[in-house]
Amino acid sequence: MLASKRKVVLFSILISLIFIIIGFYSDGLKRDALSETSELTDEMESHQDEGTTSVDKIANDASHWTKWNDVDDNHFYRITDNKFEINNHYYLLNGAKLTNKEELGGEVVFTFKVDGADKKLHLQDLIYASNYHTDYQKPLAHYWVENETLILKATEDDVVINKEVMTNIPLVPTVGESNTIIPEHIEAIIDSYGDEGSGDLSLAYTARQINNVWHVLLVNTMYIINDQNDLQKIGELPVNNASSFNNSYGISYSAEDFIQVDNQWFVADTYGDRLVKLDAYFNVIAEVELLSPYAVQWSDDDTLIVESLAHTYEIDNDLNIVNQKTRTFEPFSGDWNEKEIDENLVYVDNELDILWQLNGGTLTQYNQSENTLRTYYIETSTYMLSSDSIIPYKDKVLVLTDHQIYFFERNGDFEKVIEMDKERYEDYRWEIPSSGSYVLLEEADLLYIVIDSQVIEVDLKTEEMRTIFSHYRIGYLLYDQNKLYFSLVNDTSRGKMNQLITYDLDQASLERKQYMGDYETYAIIDQQMVFKQRDDTLKQISLDEVN
Repeated sequence: MLASKRKVVLFSILISLIFIIIGFYSDGLKRDALSETSELTDEMESHQDEGTTSVDKIANDASHWTKWNDVDDNHFYRITDNKFEINNHYYLLNGAKLTNKEELGGEVVFTFKVDGADKKLHLQDLIYASNYHTDYQKPLAHYWVENETLILKATEDDVVINKEVMTNIPLVPTVGESNTIIPEHIEAIIDSYGDEGSGDLSLAYTARQINNVWHVLLVNTMYIINDQNDLQKIGELPVNNASSFNNSYGISYSAEDFIQVDNQWFVADTYGDRLVKLDAYFNVIAEVELLSPYAVQWSDDDTLIVESLAHTYEIDNDLNIVNQKTRTFEPFSGDWNEKEIDENLVYVDNELDILWQLNGGTLTQYNQSENTLRTYYIETSTYMLSSDSIIPYKDKVLVLTDHQIYFFERNGDFEKVIEMDKERYEDYRWEIPSSGSYVLLEEADLLYIVIDSQVIEVDLKTEEMRTIFSHYRIGYLLYDQNKLYFSLVNDTSRGKMNQLITYDLDQASLERKQYMGDYETYAIIDQQMVFKQRDDTLKQISLDEVN
């Protein structure tokens, strides 16, 4: 037994020594690679004044570039005969020859000879692309930067761009207000519970009085307000949640309504698109699919009346649908509130005399000649600063959020909703003012949208979606003569150049030109492309100079 233990100890020591040797060897390899990279940079710099031939010779020496070079802790690159590789992504060079590598404001920039012309390639552009794309082979042609630098000029004094309009908005209840009125002292108890956190996240609660006891649903947890005016947990509900957030603040939403009948619960699982029946211990007994249900009540006929996005349902105790009615226009005698809102949130259909308005998650359609109103409750954008829009499209009207596209008939009837893949697009940065900006090509049935850090193409007929570009800060999406334009804004404080992207939809080709200044694409007016800075300073350049 003792001999056996000695063998185990000796074996453990041997294994430890092997790992130590491997560690020293790996560190040595990394030092050698870094040394070679440093020597190559020095050698290239020493040849800068000796002409292109010497630089070409050094830059294309495969022995210098085929080893991996580290950019940061997460990214490595190398250049072989026909590939530019970053981690497990690669870009085909297609005959392009490397002639120079330099640092501009801390950014690595390569120069390649492409069909006899010099083209620049920003290493950071490839890194951004590799972070977003799931396919592992990309055409390098999308990333060449033209040598030309665009010069932005001050705008004329009479250039005024106002994207907001004054409008009268009908005062209608929000989703929560439409279901029940919560006394102020009950609100105070619930709000004090939310104050225990950091304040960065708010929980939108649902509160209902059942058998003289207030029940409060916070995310998935059901509480009652006990005799001590405290929230007392009574269980967890199997419901779905949604959230909206901006730079550093968020709101979490849950089921918008619930009732209790004969010791059973009926819950409008709003963000799970279903009505669920639960037992006394919140276990699921039955469920039925409904699109965004938000209100549920028990009728005198011993059936459930459920309000959803587009319909009012009558449902029996076993969750069988007995009847359904389409949401209709109702006479309106309420108050109006004059308010300045984004122009994309208002649409007037002069032919049908219907005023469409979107205010938060409340879409209203007001028939001006008949003084009738119809209300839809839709999901708000995940990113609070994203711009929602009402968009007339052929014989339809679209309502666009940053994760859904709602289709309505021109008369206001709901048709369908397209869900975008939240997991794919939900990578929000600190601030993206352009999120939600769009270009609609009506005849081609194509919609282009800036969603978080990507430009998305949506085929409105087939409902197919694809990412055509990605970058951490994209400007407003512009359009002229079948070309999309948008800016890429980098950290100019470190000397980095910003870029203007021209995406030719006819050729499916992309061109990049650089410019200085912390300006983003904003609008096209009278053949002038207008750029905007965060302080609202405007600059412009003619489309002729861009093209």
